Amino acid sequence: MNIAHFNHAVSYGDIGVNCQHPPITQLTEFADVCYHNLIRCPRIVNYLLTQRNIDGQLIHEKHIGYFDIALPLLNDSDLLFVDYRSFEELRGCITVPILRDEETVGIQGELYKSIDQQTPHNHLLSPNVVIEPFRFSKSVLRCVSQLDVFALQKHGYQNSFCDLSGSVSELTFDRLHRMGVEVLVYFTDAYGADFDIKRAEELSHYYRIQLCEVKLPFALTNFGLWDMYQWQLLDKRLSSCLKLFGAYNERYQA
Repeated sequence: MNIAHFNHAVSYGDIGVNCQHPPITQLTEFADVCYHNLIRCPRIVNYLLTQRNIDGQLIHEKHIGYFDIALPLLNDSDLLFVDYRSFEELRGCITVPILRDEETVGIQGELYKSIDQQTPHNHLLSPNVVIEPFRFSKSVLRCVSQLDVFALQKHGYQNSFCDLSGSVSELTFDRLHRMGVEVLVYFTDAYGADFDIKRAEELSHYYRIQLCEVKLPFALTNFGLWDMYQWQLLDKRLSSCLKLFGAYNERYQA
């Protein structure tokens, strides 16, 4: 079957997102509450600045926030959010609004934790979002966290993206295929990949998207702690691996 002409309906209840989602207006209000709360939490702001390489300008532009454990769920009118229980899973999380046409359609929350815990613990509160938009490219770099995407983009890797479904799912490959992606780059450290490689290989064969593994001696996160050697090693290995697939490191393309 030619998948270019293959249409199908998808139930987003099957991808692990919270389908009992609050209305769009409450998502916007909730993102605002978390954004203003972050400014009052210097410990979290310092974590973003020093460990995640997220500066004040990015915090403002991306409306990054923090849902404090003790923060009451009140809006500007001091009225309790109607669907406040939908937000409870984001308590203790750094929040990133997901926008479509300048409208908040989802919230990604990354659980704040100590530096020795490498893999982000993400929550997604959204009715129909699988992949955060990124610049069109033939090859894309997969990240676990949207915060890591922002940090990589600061260093010129504009084709990085965060798979909001939390794993390399069929919806991920379907969306990438429709966007014209040919090579999906994923990074591994001493612990290997953070998703089911066997299933990803099956999906990559079906959707004709090549998987490109880039092995690193450190995890692809906490960019604020990286030195020049780590950035150079990332760039060199990425360029070498992409070359094997007939692709190029798009950081150097005009």
